[in-house]
Amino acid sequence: MTRSRVLSFGLAALLVLGAAAVAQESGAARKASAEAFLAQHGGAWQVVPQVVSGNPGFAWGGRFSLPVAPRTPAAYEAAARQVVDANRAFFGFDSASLVLRAVKSLNLSRAGSSDKVAVTFDQLVDGIPVYGGTAAILFDAASGDVLALDTTGVPFAQETRLVPGSSASDAIAAAEAAYAQHFGLAAGRVDAVDVAILGANAYFGWKSALTGRGPTLAYVVDLSTPGIFTREYVPAQGRVYVSAEGDLAVFKVVPRAFAIDGNVSGNVNTGQEPNTTTNQETPPLPNMWVRLNNASGSVLATTNASGAYSTGTSGPSNLFFELRGPYVNVNNAAAADSTFTLSGVSGSGNNVLFNPTKAEFPTAEVAGFYWVNVFRQWVVAVDPTDNTMDFSVLTNVNKNDMLCNAYFDYSSINLERAGSGCDNTAYADVIIHEEGHWANDVYQGSVSGAFHEGNADNYAYYISDDPCLTTFQGTGCLRTALQTSILKCPTDGDESCHGGSSHTEGQALASAVWAVRARLGTALGDAAGDAVANALFSAWMNVYNDAAILNVILDHWLVLDDDNGNLADGTPHSPQIYGGFGDYGWPAPPDVSISVTSAPAINAQVGHLTGTTVIATITSAQGTITGASLRYAVGSGSFNTVAMIPTGGTDEYFGQIPGVASPATMRWYVSATSSAGGSATSPASAPDNFNLYHVGQLVILGSYTFEAATDESWTHANLSGTYGDQWHRANPAGSSASTDPDAAYSPVKVWGTDLSTTGSDGLYEPSCSGELRSPIYDLSASSSVRMQYRRWLTVEKGIYDQADIRVNNTLVWQNNASTDHLDGAWTVHDLDITAQAALNPSVQIKYRMTSDGGVEFGGWNIDDFMLYRVDASSCPGPSAYGSGELGSTGQVATMGYSGGLPQVGNPNFAVTCSGVKPNQFGVLFSGDSQGYNVEGWGVILVAGPNFLRTYTTSDGAGAAAVTIPITPAMAGTTRCYQFAFRDAGFGGDVQGANGLSVTFCP
Repeated sequence: MTRSRVLSFGLAALLVLGAAAVAQESGAARKASAEAFLAQHGGAWQVVPQVVSGNPGFAWGGRFSLPVAPRTPAAYEAAARQVVDANRAFFGFDSASLVLRAVKSLNLSRAGSSDKVAVTFDQLVDGIPVYGGTAAILFDAASGDVLALDTTGVPFAQETRLVPGSSASDAIAAAEAAYAQHFGLAAGRVDAVDVAILGANAYFGWKSALTGRGPTLAYVVDLSTPGIFTREYVPAQGRVYVSAEGDLAVFKVVPRAFAIDGNVSGNVNTGQEPNTTTNQETPPLPNMWVRLNNASGSVLATTNASGAYSTGTSGPSNLFFELRGPYVNVNNAAAADSTFTLSGVSGSGNNVLFNPTKAEFPTAEVAGFYWVNVFRQWVVAVDPTDNTMDFSVLTNVNKNDMLCNAYFDYSSINLERAGSGCDNTAYADVIIHEEGHWANDVYQGSVSGAFHEGNADNYAYYISDDPCLTTFQGTGCLRTALQTSILKCPTDGDESCHGGSSHTEGQALASAVWAVRARLGTALGDAAGDAVANALFSAWMNVYNDAAILNVILDHWLVLDDDNGNLADGTPHSPQIYGGFGDYGWPAPPDVSISVTSAPAINAQVGHLTGTTVIATITSAQGTITGASLRYAVGSGSFNTVAMIPTGGTDEYFGQIPGVASPATMRWYVSATSSAGGSATSPASAPDNFNLYHVGQLVILGSYTFEAATDESWTHANLSGTYGDQWHRANPAGSSASTDPDAAYSPVKVWGTDLSTTGSDGLYEPSCSGELRSPIYDLSASSSVRMQYRRWLTVEKGIYDQADIRVNNTLVWQNNASTDHLDGAWTVHDLDITAQAALNPSVQIKYRMTSDGGVEFGGWNIDDFMLYRVDASSCPGPSAYGSGELGSTGQVATMGYSGGLPQVGNPNFAVTCSGVKPNQFGVLFSGDSQGYNVEGWGVILVAGPNFLRTYTTSDGAGAAAVTIPITPAMAGTTRCYQFAFRDAGFGGDVQGANGLSVTFCP
């Protein structure tokens, strides 16, 4: 065979990130800079504008590769500069105006994400700083791909005239006038004068003269009035920004000051046990208010994490301290609250020590203040954006109403003094546990007693990093997360199988959550495991409202841990999550997992007698796969079985459905078993739910997405009861029923029961019946008819409540009589209604909901309705040949087709490719015949004198499609196609697909 020379242009060179030099832009062209970036990169990218200026600020959501993946700090800097230069339309400047600040590795994989590298720059023009101007490029540390671009820089700062149009002395005079107006007194001293380039940003405010002005050269003038203090008790100092361009506009006056410094600490036990006079240390006390003169005085400062404070006064001043601040208010129930008064003097050394005697009552006060702050600090350390616990927690200590106890009463934490053989309960574990109750209330609202107690224990275990909740009598454990006898009750939601005590039943939850943390520590190392566990626990508290000890808690943790939107392939830490919860009675993980990776899409059309291949990844968590089957049925017939065999790829199996004569609708699903006795199907509810495609020509008889301005002749009616007609066409997000979807299948609206956004609970009403009715169709010309729609249905078992479908008045489907129907996701539902609708001139589809007087669910949600038939076709579908390459994403590049069969007159036929790297440049080769020509990057599987290439780009999902115009002259001819896409780091830097042979039909 003669080798083809068609790649002499160098394929790898064509597939690199190519950004042409961007011409100098005008201010007007800047308005379209975000659109220019999206047009260049497309895919999943989003651009967020800078506050005030509206210039592009942050681009994220997609990724793109560079010709060479960086690996060293110097290479990352060079790559980041390349990105800035290639995207000058986004930044408004090039890398020549940037000075490196840092190349920083971000070890985010410790928390279940992926490691990243950030390169940050400061903006500088000929040695003059651009005030607040920065740029940052975020890279994937593994691939070197660009993940995000960020800028606070000033576009076109490099065009600023750097020769002042006004003198420094004139600027100082303007600054002094602005200073006097701001402070109400004259400046006594000029401390410094510098120049900088300014631009509109949030620092200068919405009404700044810089808004709309563009980059501006300015004087930065520091002034002060020695010996004078403002009414805010700070020294009179200020910085003034004045235009240097001749107009002497003042952009901002900013106060600057020094302060009295000091430190606040207190004696307390920082361990978990009760306080004694011999086990105390002297930690700093953060978040404490420092007041002027007394408890009613103005707050001069708040102590920082080191207990330090700066009052903003020069002294001498009378400073007042008490165990109170923005996050805690300690109340001593046994005596007057501990306070401290200090005559502060200028400078440092104004230090305060609470509880110098280490006596019981003042020690309890310090403990209350210290540990409530520790709780809140842990919350924000795990998630800095979480402000849920940012309120003043009333903490009553040294009470004498319930010795040997502590409690939360929804308005305060209450801790008892020593007595009756018990220590004072104001110590670490008890305080954290009680505030954990408060956290349960503010995060999740009304929760069961067992959940309340168990999750309060969780906080104590997680914050102390110890599975022991210390007793009130010195050492030992009141409860331990390491217990093995209290498991989740077998009946979901039951909290009484161990006697019903909330403290007892709650241990099943607390032990499971701790077991997850322990397993993560074993798998990842203690620090990394703790970080992941803390992050998941925090996210769970913020997102979900479980309210009781339920199986769904495990699901919630798995969803939060997922990193790719596909739970079928597991989550980064699913073994540890399943294992920890499984140790304490939660359902074991599914032994067999099936993920279909290549198959006909729903409603795909294939050719007459064309076989269809299905490829799936199948794994067993506890054993080995002992059988994998592809099950298919023609029309409404019974299912046949085809054995699936390994492809040679990791855990990958394939099977082929034989070709059948058109017209036909094919139903299919995959099933598998393991040596451990596990089994699974895909879809999970097969054979009741299934995938389907069509052999022949799909003819749409009527279709609706329910997005039109009107109901398009769909009607609804009350059949019985007061509230039978409860059908709405609306966004399902308006429903408050947890069993309803959060969004339509596509794009916004659905028909559903009780979706009203006003006064609706989202549940269908009791003791009534109502019906949704389609328009009336004349199907007298159709000898076969099927109906299909997307369904999200939740309804009580059919012996109580009935959800059914009727054609005219004939029942064609109804929910199961003995099992609650709970979809939980959008499902395709396809029914053969030929017997009721074919050759019928008056056909109406009716969805009915009938309820009894008891339990209610979310009911019907219906989207993307379609009536159709499949007509015969003698046109064969395209056939695949050869082998695609396994790329860096772990997937094989696979050819396919969409848009119907390759027939003359079909404008939608397209060849497709999946399994390639997202957002990459690619080439579609086509030729008159199959080939096997070896090139440096791989193998070309097409040949022939009529050799063509078409350029394209993969989308964010790693797929691509090219529409093939079919002319009458192509009828009866065959053409071969093959995609190849850029994949940096992969062999030859290019990933090639298999081939696809297409015969065009008249």
